[in-house]
Amino acid sequence: MITIDGKEHDPETFEGEARVHYEQVVAIREQLGQISNQIGQLQQAGLNLQVALSWREQSLMSAVTASEDDDEEAA
Repeated sequence: MITIDGKEHDPETFEGEARVHYEQVVAIREQLGQISNQIGQLQQAGLNLQVALSWREQSLMSAVTASEDDDEEAA
């Protein structure tokens, strides 16, 4: 059943233009749900990449600092 303007309707009884619109509504809702899931997954992937980037940047700074310290000790 589907509610339209407060009235319950059985989609199985839809014909012609109403049937086409109903099928498109169902398809669009499904696509929207899939896109919403993809957005959530991409947001999580973005957060993971930000964490990885921060760690790599910190590691790079530590490595450069350690290299500079080694160079100063050798001189």
